[in-house]
Amino acid sequence: MRHLIYLLVVANLVFFLWNAIQDPVVNEAGQELPPLPDGVRKLVTLEEREQAAVEAVTAAEPPGAGMPLACQTLGPFLSIGDLQAAKARIDQVGYASEQRTSETDVKIGYWIYLPAMKSDKAHEITRLLDSKQDRDYYIGKDNLIALGAFKEISRAQIRLKKLRKYGLDPVLEPHYQTRSVHWLDIDGSGSTDGVLSAIIRDLPDVQLQARACQ
Repeated sequence: MRHLIYLLVVANLVFFLWNAIQDPVVNEAGQELPPLPDGVRKLVTLEEREQAAVEAVTAAEPPGAGMPLACQTLGPFLSIGDLQAAKARIDQVGYASEQRTSETDVKIGYWIYLPAMKSDKAHEITRLLDSKQDRDYYIGKDNLIALGAFKEISRAQIRLKKLRKYGLDPVLEPHYQTRSVHWLDIDGSGSTDGVLSAIIRDLPDVQLQARACQ
């Protein structure tokens, strides 16, 4: 039994010495791998590939590069004269502004009408209006009957009340027209500037809006 114990101790010592000799050899072999043959690509993990892509984008365009400054648009100006006067005031305080023109639907007042109907119904209504000596109407497409256009809502409501006394039920709506309007594109933030506030106060239809810089 004693001989068996001695044999196990000797075997453990031999195994320990063998591992001690093998570890440096393995480590050294791992550090000095032979070069890859021509045409063979190195194996790259997905994580390494994504990290390389992020580093390439960051190098080409650092964080914050290309971000727009705060710019604004003043408008719409219905009159070119109003725009030119506003531009002169803005230029005096050192802002760079550029004129721009676009087409848009502008509210020009209110109108009253009877929606499209059959022709016999339209003739019946026009006979009623004629009998009242009311000539302020015209027949449009699909027998729509326009009954007046007004700049002020108060006058439109007076007309509406009169037509209802005839037994009619017309529609009152805002009246729009496609017109050229003008804008001033302003570089830099200036919403608190006194000159911009004064322009908006003098021209109620004009507003200051944020926009992306060019």
